[in-house]
Amino acid sequence: MKFKNMLLSLMLSMSTLSSALVWTDGDGYGTGVGVEMVYTQFDQNRVVFKASTGKFYSYNWSNTRSPSAQITPNAQAVVSLLMVAMTTGKKVSIYYDETDSSYPAFTLIILKN
Repeated sequence: MKFKNMLLSLMLSMSTLSSALVWTDGDGYGTGVGVEMVYTQFDQNRVVFKASTGKFYSYNWSNTRSPSAQITPNAQAVVSLLMVAMTTGKKVSIYYDETDSSYPAFTLIILKN
């Protein structure tokens, strides 16, 4: 039983080490990136935005990929922050997985002054 627990914890730690989470501008206290476009993809259960760098990022509110999954309060807050940034010209810093090539998923967002 101890061996199974140790093996499971080792496998979990290896899977978390394989993801490369980084900030858009090196750290959370940097200048950030501008927001040019924000939209939701309900069929993919994600919020997508286009940064001033031309790169797209996404916030996934459900892993099920079921179109019936309703948008969560956290995803609504992300949309609100991104809309504020886009309409006021402010920037955001996001913490995202750089190994994801199409729409890198982010987990943290900071609205800059």
